[in-house]
Amino acid sequence: MEERTTTIPKGGKTESDALGIAVDIGTTTLFVALWDLHDGRLKAETGCYNPQRKYGPDVISRLFRAMKNEDGPDRMREAVLEGLNSCIEKVCRDSGTDPGNIRKAVAAGNTIMSHFFAGKDPEGLAEAPFTPAYEGPLYMTGAESGLGINEEAEVLVVPNIAGHVGGDITAGILASGLADSGETGLFIDIGTNGETAVLSEGTGAACSTAAGPAFEGAGISCGMRAETGAVKSMEIHNGRIRFDVIGGGEPKGVCGSGLIDALAVITEAGFTDETGRITDSEELERAFEEKVRLTQLDIRNLQLAKGAVAAGIQICLREMEIKAADIDKLVIGGAFGSYIDPESAIAIGIIPEIDRKKIVIAGNTSAAGAAKILLGRETGIKAEEIPKLVRHIELAGREDFQKIYLENMDLKKMTV
Repeated sequence: MEERTTTIPKGGKTESDALGIAVDIGTTTLFVALWDLHDGRLKAETGCYNPQRKYGPDVISRLFRAMKNEDGPDRMREAVLEGLNSCIEKVCRDSGTDPGNIRKAVAAGNTIMSHFFAGKDPEGLAEAPFTPAYEGPLYMTGAESGLGINEEAEVLVVPNIAGHVGGDITAGILASGLADSGETGLFIDIGTNGETAVLSEGTGAACSTAAGPAFEGAGISCGMRAETGAVKSMEIHNGRIRFDVIGGGEPKGVCGSGLIDALAVITEAGFTDETGRITDSEELERAFEEKVRLTQLDIRNLQLAKGAVAAGIQICLREMEIKAADIDKLVIGGAFGSYIDPESAIAIGIIPEIDRKKIVIAGNTSAAGAAKILLGRETGIKAEEIPKLVRHIELAGREDFQKIYLENMDLKKMTV
């Protein structure tokens, strides 16, 4: 990134008091990590649901809601700032620090979320050619950003790759090291928007699919965030499903990784066929022991999300003329990336079948990339150069997308 200098802001007594935050502006969830800029130590981190959910479950519905009302963009900005500032207050409270000492922030999000946060007009993203209101890295002061930090702080919004492939993917690619390694890599961020990037020999291709919030628990009868009480994984034994619950105890619901496991388990056990149709609803309920359950509508919603993600992966691989066997490293990011079981993801065809040793479960790569920039630990290819290396594939303009999408809704292994 371009070199910037920042004086110690009001509230910071010495250089060692200076703090920074890495921010992931997710569609469904927000995340803030507080870092000590002097020694690079993580002091606290927290997340919360994005308050914008009251305006719609996905970025497209929020975008059109914003455009429909004169004060729509302002409302969207106020909502996301409400959530982020709540997170900032919590990390400062948990670490016993003064938000006035936060003199630097790096924020990454998809293109629409970045526009809402930065107060930029998102109208150009509503229809082809999906033109953003700004390009490259965007700098603001703390006061301009609306964040509850030092007014003179430097705030960076990580550059987007294209209209619907945002700075969260730029940050994720940076965090994964794929742009520098020379390996043939596949990067996947499975969340409300299913983004994919394929990189090989210094170039790449990326796309975004509207997966919806199902994999983050929204719109699923038993769905919830990956927090205490959520089923993060499951397996079947003697016809009954066993649950691994975050924090232990009885399950309150199922988070994204558990939902992927659920689809794999019930399909393997024959409770559904490969089309996702439930074959024996009573036996399925007995298997779940009424602790949590999946309805036919839940399964269909998950299939829609799964099909979108898988279609994006297939198209990017085809564009780069790369087969699954050519992949040296597959990095999975996203809100539930820390928990996802590659075996289940492969079994139902979310990701291609490759050597399991090549798969890296990387967790929140958007926040990790933002932290890497925040702490000045960039090496090799910089964040601002990644959008120049990766060409964007606009799926809406492809005649084959619908066909590939529908083919990938079945719960079976991907063929690439």
